[in-house]
Amino acid sequence: MISLLVGPRGMGKTALLSHFADTAESSGLVTARVTCVAGMLEDILIRTQRATRHLVDIEPARKIKGAGIADFISLELEDSPRELSNWRSRMDDILDALAECNTGLLVTIDEVNPSIDEMATFVAAFQHFLDEGKKVALIHPRVKTPRPE
Repeated sequence: MISLLVGPRGMGKTALLSHFADTAESSGLVTARVTCVAGMLEDILIRTQRATRHLVDIEPARKIKGAGIADFISLELEDSPRELSNWRSRMDDILDALAECNTGLLVTIDEVNPSIDEMATFVAAFQHFLDEGKKVALIHPRVKTPRPE
């Protein structure tokens, strides 16, 4: 689902965006509330990870690299190497884990600016999420610009 809020500055689009996110959270959805600025994709990922901590384990796995018994017992832990991944694949993992918990993600993006490269990356990935049947929704406001006469 995608919703676009349109209207002039100061009419309450951002407040309505917050209301929708609050309502979604109270209904059990996870939300990621961001502003369209450089770093937006990483912000979505971090906010989604933080909001899902209580539902899914998204920490990288650790394995025992070595153990020893001398005067004491020692363990050496090593983080498992992350698979080669990009933003979309990391989000796929989170969305799949959320689906297993029978919930989904609402992303709200304020101050949308199409000239920011990350917005194009987000839109392309989001389209794939929808095509793949992920439980994901997007709401963003857009300032209504007057038409030239």
